[in-house]
Amino acid sequence: MKQPETNQDGILSALKTFTRPWSKIQDPHQLELRFLCEGGRPEVQHFSTTELERAAEYSNAANKNGKNAYFCPNPVMAGIGRPAKDTDIVAAIWCFADADTPRAAQAILEFESPAPDALVVTGTKPSLRLHGYWDLEHPVYDLTDWRRLQKRIAMALHSDGAVINPSRIMRLPFSVAWPSEAKRARGYAPELVQILSHADIVRS
Repeated sequence: MKQPETNQDGILSALKTFTRPWSKIQDPHQLELRFLCEGGRPEVQHFSTTELERAAEYSNAANKNGKNAYFCPNPVMAGIGRPAKDTDIVAAIWCFADADTPRAAQAILEFESPAPDALVVTGTKPSLRLHGYWDLEHPVYDLTDWRRLQKRIAMALHSDGAVINPSRIMRLPFSVAWPSEAKRARGYAPELVQILSHADIVRS
């Protein structure tokens, strides 16, 4: 079976989509990317929002080498050279949910108050898995309040209750999700992570 291929142009487009709302904040900040693979050492890279082409190129190369690619949807303080902690997040720009069960995925698709601004399909085997994103009208600097909002979202959508921390990393769209051996045994397969419309997901 032909393996899916990472899409560098798609990665660049996704990075632009998710960092565009960061223009709402004035504090110095940067993008954090992390790369993980089974049995390997985690890797972290940081890029300014003027270096997105270089970030996409780096992500594309790392993903082709079998590393799973992730990004932090919230901006990290400039100058941090290690994996970000919650205290390193400048402000929350997005709310998001990780639906890794059919029930949660369906709940995100049916949610309209408001509907997600972006839907990311992280896999379809053995079942549909989604990330939903909501672009906040204003940056949230009180991250305790934001964490409470994340908890309410997870409860309402039956999504992953651990996805409530400001420095949470999420699958990088248009990279390939490489499942572990344990997940392959449960029916998972390598798949291209994609940003899709609600209509496209329902049709598929």
